[in-house]
Amino acid sequence: MQPGPWVVTMGQKQRRITTREFKDRCLTLLDEVAATGVGFVVTRDGKPLVRVVPSGKADRRPSLRDRVLRDSVLRDSVLRDSVVHEGDIVSPIDVW
Repeated sequence: MQPGPWVVTMGQKQRRITTREFKDRCLTLLDEVAATGVGFVVTRDGKPLVRVVPSGKADRRPSLRDRVLRDSVLRDSVLRDSVVHEGDIVSPIDVW
Protein backbone atom coordinates (compact mmCIF):
# COMPACT_ATOMS: atom_id res chain seq x y z
CA MET A 1 0.00 0.00 0.00
CA GLN A 2 1.38 3.38 -0.97
CA PRO A 3 1.21 6.37 1.32
CA GLY A 4 -1.65 8.58 0.23
CA PRO A 5 -2.95 11.99 1.12
CA TRP A 6 -2.98 12.60 4.82
CA VAL A 7 -5.16 14.66 7.11
CA VAL A 8 -4.02 15.87 10.54
CA THR A 9 -6.49 15.01 13.27
CA MET A 10 -5.83 15.81 16.93
CA GLY A 11 -2.08 15.93 16.32
CA GLN A 12 -1.99 12.63 14.45
CA LYS A 13 -1.81 12.11 10.71
CA GLN A 14 -4.52 9.93 9.23
CA ARG A 15 -4.65 8.60 5.72
CA ARG A 16 -7.47 9.79 3.44
CA ILE A 17 -9.42 7.23 1.41
CA THR A 18 -11.99 8.15 -1.24
CA THR A 19 -15.47 6.64 -1.03
CA ARG A 20 -14.80 4.73 -4.24
CA GLU A 21 -11.59 3.19 -2.86
CA PHE A 22 -13.37 2.39 0.41
CA LYS A 23 -16.18 0.66 -1.48
CA ASP A 24 -13.71 -1.38 -3.55
CA ARG A 25 -11.45 -2.38 -0.64
CA CYS A 26 -13.71 -2.14 2.42
CA LEU A 27 -12.97 -5.50 4.07
CA THR A 28 -9.22 -5.26 3.41
CA LEU A 29 -9.10 -1.74 4.83
CA LEU A 30 -11.05 -2.75 7.94
CA ASP A 31 -8.69 -5.71 8.48
CA GLU A 32 -5.72 -3.33 8.21
CA VAL A 33 -7.21 -0.99 10.81
CA ALA A 34 -7.83 -3.90 13.17
CA ALA A 35 -4.30 -5.26 12.67
CA THR A 36 -2.34 -2.01 12.80
CA GLY A 37 -4.52 0.11 15.07
CA VAL A 38 -4.23 3.01 12.61
CA GLY A 39 -7.44 4.50 11.30
CA PHE A 40 -8.24 6.57 8.24
CA VAL A 41 -10.66 9.20 6.98
CA VAL A 42 -13.12 8.45 4.18
CA THR A 43 -13.69 11.46 1.93
CA ARG A 44 -16.35 12.41 -0.61
CA ASP A 45 -15.50 15.13 -3.09
CA GLY A 46 -12.34 15.86 -1.08
CA LYS A 47 -14.28 16.56 2.14
CA PRO A 48 -14.05 14.31 5.21
CA LEU A 49 -17.13 12.10 5.52
CA VAL A 50 -16.34 9.57 8.27
CA ARG A 51 -13.37 8.49 10.33
CA VAL A 52 -12.65 4.78 10.73
CA VAL A 53 -10.80 3.88 13.94
CA PRO A 54 -10.22 0.62 15.80
CA SER A 55 -13.02 -0.12 18.23
CA GLY A 56 -10.72 0.04 21.24
CA LYS A 57 -9.50 3.49 20.27
CA ALA A 58 -12.81 5.22 19.65
CA ASP A 59 -12.81 8.73 21.08
CA ARG A 60 -15.25 8.86 23.93
CA ARG A 61 -15.48 11.66 26.40
CA PRO A 62 -16.73 10.50 29.78
CA SER A 63 -20.23 11.71 30.52
CA LEU A 64 -20.94 13.98 33.48
CA ARG A 65 -22.47 10.98 35.26
CA ASP A 66 -19.31 8.91 34.71
CA ARG A 67 -17.10 11.75 35.95
CA VAL A 68 -19.26 12.30 39.03
CA LEU A 69 -19.31 8.62 39.91
CA ARG A 70 -15.55 8.36 39.38
CA ASP A 71 -14.62 11.36 41.47
CA SER A 72 -15.83 11.10 45.06
CA VAL A 73 -15.17 14.77 45.80
CA LEU A 74 -17.21 15.82 42.80
CA ARG A 75 -19.89 13.24 43.61
CA ASP A 76 -20.38 14.71 47.09
CA SER A 77 -20.35 18.35 46.04
CA VAL A 78 -21.48 18.87 42.46
CA LEU A 79 -25.22 18.93 43.12
CA ARG A 80 -25.22 20.02 46.75
CA ASP A 81 -27.54 23.02 47.29
CA SER A 82 -28.50 23.05 43.60
CA VAL A 83 -32.20 22.32 44.20
CA VAL A 84 -34.38 25.00 45.75
CA HIS A 85 -37.93 24.37 46.99
CA GLU A 86 -40.13 27.21 45.73
CA GLY A 87 -43.44 25.99 47.16
CA ASP A 88 -46.46 25.06 45.05
CA ILE A 89 -45.71 26.09 41.46
CA VAL A 90 -48.70 24.32 39.90
CA SER A 91 -51.72 25.83 41.62
CA PRO A 92 -53.21 29.03 40.20
CA ILE A 93 -52.33 32.24 41.96
CA ASP A 94 -54.78 34.98 42.92
CA VAL A 95 -52.94 38.18 42.03
CA TRP A 96 -55.84 40.27 40.68
